[in-house]
Amino acid sequence: MQKKITVMLVDDHEMVRMGLRSLLTMYSQIEIIAEAGNAAQCMTLAVQMKPDVILLDIRLPDKSGVEVCRMLKQQIPASRIIMLTSYDDEKFIREAFLHGANGYILKEIRGQNLIKSIESVYEGKTMLDPKIADKAFHKIKESKREETLYNCLTAIEKQILFHISEGLKNREIAEKLGLKEKTVRNYVSQILEKLDLHKRAEAATFAVRYQRDHLSFPG
Repeated sequence: MQKKITVMLVDDHEMVRMGLRSLLTMYSQIEIIAEAGNAAQCMTLAVQMKPDVILLDIRLPDKSGVEVCRMLKQQIPASRIIMLTSYDDEKFIREAFLHGANGYILKEIRGQNLIKSIESVYEGKTMLDPKIADKAFHKIKESKREETLYNCLTAIEKQILFHISEGLKNREIAEKLGLKEKTVRNYVSQILEKLDLHKRAEAATFAVRYQRDHLSFPG
């Protein structure tokens, strides 16, 4: 007989736990061995029961789910942890994996896909919700597009774009760079055209976003 995958549910909402329990018990390969509504209960039961997989909410009343994930990995490293949450924030996702999570799944996932995620994580794979993966792929694609547009700018245009992001006016930029105001105005028009933008504010937003995503600007 194939070994069942032992699972622990950790969520502060009882209705959520009931729904998960009702769903998971429909599958013969899954056995729910513990439930917890907060971090303290989770640590006590998890260390005692040592489940194969822990479905862990990222928001708990007494501690962050990410911090609980870190603590669990220290206490019971063999247990696999899936963050099951409503939040698709990049910061949460990054921190969860940095602290040892083996999967990050949104609560809206379909039942069959959740089972597949549990099985995959149990087998040693890392799981990321397809919707999050699609979002990340779109961001990478957009980031590449922005990098291509940015690299079309000359060195002086990059400098001017940087000063635009600082909120400087054409006259102030001209003084900083030793140029005529009219020359700066012409450069700004060229920058907008090259970046496929229409307004100065859009250029400022582009510059701030580029600096944040690429950690280099100007250059």
